[in-house]
Amino acid sequence: MKLSELRKMYDAEPVEVLGEKAKAMNTDVISRERDLYGLLFYLEKTNRFREEQSYSNSTYSDWLRDKLGMTYPQYHSRRMAYDLFDEPAINTLGIGTVSRAIRVCGAKKARTIVKQAETPLQANELIKENRKRPPIRPAAKPLIERNVTATDFRALEKEAAKLKATIKAQDEYIQQLEAQVEKLKATVKRYRDKEDAFIFTPEALESVGIVEDAAVA
Repeated sequence: MKLSELRKMYDAEPVEVLGEKAKAMNTDVISRERDLYGLLFYLEKTNRFREEQSYSNSTYSDWLRDKLGMTYPQYHSRRMAYDLFDEPAINTLGIGTVSRAIRVCGAKKARTIVKQAETPLQANELIKENRKRPPIRPAAKPLIERNVTATDFRALEKEAAKLKATIKAQDEYIQQLEAQVEKLKATVKRYRDKEDAFIFTPEALESVGIVEDAAVA
């Protein structure tokens, strides 16, 4: 689509005429798109898309993505838009805005938005105000109920004291083991030092009961 070619087609036309042409083209597109989503709905509900051998075990989402580059949420919201609203509403706000209202706010709120909005900009503001919020979860119950008695507190204190004593005993035992390990390391080092210092001199051999033969040829 080159601008030079478009200029030849439209430069001589009054802008009012061009506007009416655009409106008519848009209506025609919407009409054809409505037929498209009717066909897609038929294929989904009858599962006939699986008659194509390569999609016999596939989901409809897979088929939509491969054939039309479309996600299932996109298809579903646009199909709902054509089911719920007539062409004048879609012409005014655009199929993208209407389907987004359904996807973001739900069908019920989308009806109100389409009814109130006069322009796509107004519709987008209403969509922001009416978007679905995640449900508020009830607050988790406290671990200790408010009606805990003094006796319960004393029991908790005793349990905490036992835990502290156990932890302290374990720490002391660990310290004892670490001290024993250090002693063993020192003993091993001491024996290794003695081995390294031992020299096989006649005096050293004699000290362990080995007498070297003094006769040397």
